[in-house]
Amino acid sequence: MNDNQNSWDEIKYNEPENLLSAFKSLGRSVAITTGSHVIEPSCQVRDCEWNHMDQLHRPCLHGTYQESLRLLKSRPFTLSLTRVGRLKWLTLVSDVKLKTGLFYQSFTLFNIIYVHMVIEVKPTEGGSKSNCTWYLVSHPLFKFLHGWLNRRLYRLNEVQRKQDSPVILQRALLRSKGYSFGSDNPDFINSNVLTSNVIFPKLSGTHRIALPSLRSSGLNEVSVGPLDLLVRRNPDESTTVWPAVCPHEGAPLKEGQVLNNHILCRWHHLKQKGLELSSRKPQGSLGTLQFKLDGEELMIFSSES
Repeated sequence: MNDNQNSWDEIKYNEPENLLSAFKSLGRSVAITTGSHVIEPSCQVRDCEWNHMDQLHRPCLHGTYQESLRLLKSRPFTLSLTRVGRLKWLTLVSDVKLKTGLFYQSFTLFNIIYVHMVIEVKPTEGGSKSNCTWYLVSHPLFKFLHGWLNRRLYRLNEVQRKQDSPVILQRALLRSKGYSFGSDNPDFINSNVLTSNVIFPKLSGTHRIALPSLRSSGLNEVSVGPLDLLVRRNPDESTTVWPAVCPHEGAPLKEGQVLNNHILCRWHHLKQKGLELSSRKPQGSLGTLQFKLDGEELMIFSSES
């Protein structure tokens, strides 16, 4: 599929409600087992879509898919050769977005059981409802494996969705504060670009932070207008500042690991460098924000003002 063929309207597929009858049409020598897992996060559909299409967070947050080779990637479709499980068995995983809120993902287990997963995200009054339904299809000889695999898939979805919920809810929180994202129309390409996708709200006026009011160790989270910052007072009397939100996709950096002048973001393991200010270097910038040490105060204002 080339760039001129990346329209989801061109994809023909069996509707989810027709899948069971479609698998049964393969004949009497087919065993079919179904399972599902439902979660109702309070967020927008586009954030659930982005979270599903953001494949780079999976080894960082879930500890799964540690070894994966992307063989093909387009806006609506990816194909990967992936090692999964403790035995690191290889499987081809295909993932396709068919339309807004609908994904099909499939792979085979030891080439004897076909697993077809349907991920549906539908808007509700309180946010959205995400439902994952799967079909296990094999020769009847291998039916005895279906129960074990069904339980494994349910557990996998339960664990991963608990780990994903804080990510999705963080995006919802940031939207309520005026943030937006360059990946707001998510696809498998823009959801996997390690660039600054966060669009920060504008800061008006000049703001001041009294440094003596902050803890002398660790990270201090402070609010400046619609923005949040992390400020650290260093033993050498210098001051280091980071945005509280990772510029990549909005992760809370206070949850990351501090490595000297960097914070390791939990979502994608990107290092975010802080701005260090001192009497020798009292001024500096982070993006469009300007910082200046003024005695025992830290001044913040926007260069766009």
